[in-house]
Amino acid sequence: MHCMTTGPDCRIYRLLRELSMHTEEAHGDTISTPAGRSGPALTVRLRGLALLLSCTAVLAVAWSMNPRTSGYGTHQELGLPACSFIARYGYPCPSCGMTTSVSAAARGRLGEAVSAQPAGAMLVAAVLVFAATGAVELISGQSAIHRLKPGLWWLGVAVGMLLLGWVWKLVWGFGTGQYPLH
Repeated sequence: MHCMTTGPDCRIYRLLRELSMHTEEAHGDTISTPAGRSGPALTVRLRGLALLLSCTAVLAVAWSMNPRTSGYGTHQELGLPACSFIARYGYPCPSCGMTTSVSAAARGRLGEAVSAQPAGAMLVAAVLVFAATGAVELISGQSAIHRLKPGLWWLGVAVGMLLLGWVWKLVWGFGTGQYPLH
């Protein structure tokens, strides 16, 4: 017989029907289907692959850029305009130096990354943790992201780190005479 998109003889139809008939076990990491396939394991592996690929892409783009020694402005290599905040006021904005920091950290130059914007170096560390989590999920088929305990509090920590990094950048800039720009 020939396969129609919704016909019972279609492999895709049968697979989707089997996956929709699953039942959760334990932590929801594995699911039994009538054919003995592990539906969520496939979903977890796909999520792991997506996570690993997206983190790898971020790190590859960061590594491909040359971090500027000024501690800011690397984002212009992506075709973005120069920061108008620092040009107008002579002081960096809260996210100033993030691209430079991420680029330096992706190249293993942690001192340069921290001096450009400490939050950028921490962002690269988080991306590496998520990449490793994606790899674990891809290989094992078991959910690993729940072990990181994601939640809304992460946003508060991220914003707090960005603001602390900004204060660090201002204090360091005043101490070295880099700010205000003239």
